[in-house]
Amino acid sequence: MTRARTVGEAAFGPFLTFDRNIWERDDRFPFDQVYVDRGELGAPGGAGARPYRSLLRRLTRVQGYSRALLTGQIGSGKSMELRKLTEEPDIARGFEVVAFSVTDRLNVGARVDIRYLMLAIASVLAEHMVRNQVGPKARRWGFASSEEGVLAEWLGVLPVPPVQAPVREVSDASSWKLSAGLFEKNLQLRTDEEVRAAVLRDDAFSVSKLRRLVEFLLHHTEKAAERPVLLIVDDGDKLTSPESAIPIFVEQLGSLLELPASLVLTCPYWLHFDPRFAPMTRRIEPVLTQNVKVVTREQPDVVLQGAHAFFRQVYDRLVAPDADLVTPDALTLAIRTCAGVPREFLRILQKGFDLADELGQARLDAVTLKLALAELARGLSGFTQRLDTRRALIRIRLTKKLDLDPDWSLLNGLLVVELSNDRPWYDVNPLLQGDVDRWIEDALRPMRGDDPQAGEAELRRRLVEGLQADG
Repeated sequence: MTRARTVGEAAFGPFLTFDRNIWERDDRFPFDQVYVDRGELGAPGGAGARPYRSLLRRLTRVQGYSRALLTGQIGSGKSMELRKLTEEPDIARGFEVVAFSVTDRLNVGARVDIRYLMLAIASVLAEHMVRNQVGPKARRWGFASSEEGVLAEWLGVLPVPPVQAPVREVSDASSWKLSAGLFEKNLQLRTDEEVRAAVLRDDAFSVSKLRRLVEFLLHHTEKAAERPVLLIVDDGDKLTSPESAIPIFVEQLGSLLELPASLVLTCPYWLHFDPRFAPMTRRIEPVLTQNVKVVTREQPDVVLQGAHAFFRQVYDRLVAPDADLVTPDALTLAIRTCAGVPREFLRILQKGFDLADELGQARLDAVTLKLALAELARGLSGFTQRLDTRRALIRIRLTKKLDLDPDWSLLNGLLVVELSNDRPWYDVNPLLQGDVDRWIEDALRPMRGDDPQAGEAELRRRLVEGLQADG
């Protein structure tokens, strides 16, 4: 990835593809050149804590295997913190790191069962093994003859492609066959609903058997690498539906936490609003990736200095030092509108650069960015057409709270954002605030006519009570 020098390069280069897969290694553009450390900006008014530091302490100081849940609103920077964690010398030296993204392996748009996730973990471990069979350490990663029985059992139920292993590159054909079979099974699970249903019925893919397979691969990886395994499961927060999240992160979480490896697992942020998840947090305290503190409740239109410093550094990482692609007022507008969500900041600027390029402008200004924001707002407006959604957005805009159970889905879909780092409060996504304010005015207008003596605060209180009663 190269830094942008023109608005066109910014629109279709780093601002569009920056976090497409943060786990891809690119020696031409080292990760440390793009990572911005929020903790360096300080508090109050800074960008917030550094989750990777909390994870680093937990992983390196706990005796034995350490487990951690990482959470935060979608787009808050969890993947960046995890990737930064893997760059730490103590982690790179002390662990055999095996990391993958759930969205790369599973169809998160459909219901995800714990068995699908276990198969994905097994597939990643087997692929890691095959990759490490190349070079002078190849023999250390091959299976022993005593393990052929386990392999034969799984090769009998997996769809192993009828081709020979690339013997000259891979020293152990059995591990290649297992890797190929698991990869093919994962691919089928992503695309074939009949296969998904069949796995749930087939005792060969029971949770207990899949767990033993994963344990087998973890033990083998630890033995071959001669150091403990750190398994990082990213994008677990993309399992947005309760049908997927509750079984995995509540009912079956023990199956993951008891695996013989250190584990970092991302989970949906909305689980913190579900009482079924509370016992899990007492068993394993989640590490929170906070949205950057952009404004205060008292001055919601004034961007804090620490937030400006953080997002300016994000911008500077992706744009060539001698390129001036955005005006100061446009940059400030992008920071305020992103509500402290780093991925939203990138998305807003990308849309602005795209429009500026279309208009033939060499620099993105606030006027053009406002047009781009209007287009983004129209894209969100389709999700507000349900009456219950509009009522919930009005209520949250007025109270700055999430009072009812369905509110979590609005937070998860970024129709609502969490603000501040010290005392969290909630508001409608800035892209939608103009629409919601008009809905509030439309609702208050007849109420003023019915009771002209009532003050504005009283009318708003009555409106909120009515909305809460409607549920």
